[in-house]
Amino acid sequence: MPGLETTAFSIITQIKSNLVDRYSSGFPILKELIQNADDGLAKTLLICHHDGWSDADAILLRYPGILIANDGEFKQTHLTGLRSFGESSKTAET
Repeated sequence: MPGLETTAFSIITQIKSNLVDRYSSGFPILKELIQNADDGLAKTLLICHHDGWSDADAILLRYPGILIANDGEFKQTHLTGLRSFGESSKTAET
């Protein structure tokens, strides 16, 4: 739309609002990652803890975290869904 502007702040605010709405209590992000593995027909789901790399260039990698991986199918539509926050690649499948 001509003349419509979106600032970085408004995008961050929208992401924050979506996270609060969708992931408010319990362990919903973990549940979502497990569901993603199931949707991809994964046979293996790996969940592990890492203490972080103290000398990592990326600051988030310097601290403890959880790594989650699976061997399920990953299509181009899934990548598009990851890049489009707030949308779902499942919408096209229904």
